[in-house]
Amino acid sequence: DIEMPQMDGHRLTKLIKTDEELKHIPVVIFSSLVNEEMRRKGEGLGANAQLSKPEIGQLVDALDKLLLKMTCIGQLLFESIWIHRIE
Repeated sequence: DIEMPQMDGHRLTKLIKTDEELKHIPVVIFSSLVNEEMRRKGEGLGANAQLSKPEIGQLVDALDKLLLKMTCIGQLLFESIWIHRIE
């Protein structure tokens, strides 16, 4: 969420996406404050998706797509490592 106590969602997104160990984790901004300006800011910080509340169905769809993408990437990486080890 963009509005959180002590640290807003944009700050959290920036911290995640600039950390070498965390930057691969997908970030979805889910907030009632998503407008064009906030969307540009989120994109600039590396958010993988941004949705307006209360669209729970869209949130679930976005999370499903990101998880599927991560699973496919993980499988490709595993296969690449496995093939490299055989050679």
